[in-house]
Amino acid sequence: MKNTESNVTNWYYLLDNQQFGPVSGDVVASLLMHQILSAQTMVSSDMGNNWKMLQQTSFWKDDNAVESEIESDTSLTWKPSSWNSVVAPSDNDFEKRIDGYYFLFWLLTIIGIPLLLIVVGLIPLIVATVFELIILYHAWKAIPNNRYGVPPIVAVLLLLAPVVSVVWCFWAYYFMSKEMNQTLVQKGDSYQVNESLVLAGCVLSCIASVFFCIPTIPSFVIGMIVLVPSAIVGIFSMRSIKDGILALYQYEKK
Repeated sequence: MKNTESNVTNWYYLLDNQQFGPVSGDVVASLLMHQILSAQTMVSSDMGNNWKMLQQTSFWKDDNAVESEIESDTSLTWKPSSWNSVVAPSDNDFEKRIDGYYFLFWLLTIIGIPLLLIVVGLIPLIVATVFELIILYHAWKAIPNNRYGVPPIVAVLLLLAPVVSVVWCFWAYYFMSKEMNQTLVQKGDSYQVNESLVLAGCVLSCIASVFFCIPTIPSFVIGMIVLVPSAIVGIFSMRSIKDGILALYQYEKK
């Protein structure tokens, strides 16, 4: 007999001290089947107000019963609508566009860094930054119900604000990557964004920005020196983020 609680559409659950939801009962059952949730996981079907352990619900009978019930019920499948996903699976050119944005980003970055010595390098670097922000926008857009409640366009625009961007870049890139990895785990995907690489890129970028803000020749020289590894790490970290976007997109297409 199908689990009666799977008919409840607004389930919330706690994972690693973070609240997720609302999701359907079918999603809770699938998370249980994939052992992402356990008997002690706290869940709520009351707008996150009243919590109880999963083993106290009808989802949990015994390991064999739950597993056999899920496997035998074809309706217990992942539903993209349950995650409020905004990456459109019907967009057949999405992968090509994201790959194209990344290609132009790293190509213009490599061209622009050496040309900075004769100023004109600013042009390809500015254009490269535009493509980087486009990729970042799609990264935020691919994460349903991000815990910061920041719209993708706001996340991007905050990076253009003086001073604020130095701090916000850690949320825009690093903490976003952690959110993306959490979403990938919940959806059963094995791919993970390289969080350490993204964090290193944020640190190097901040250091370079600080030195460029100091109006002295030694500071400018140090900023230029730091900018080179910052750009290299940035290229690889953005590739990791880009692959995370495509991993979520590939899931939505299934």
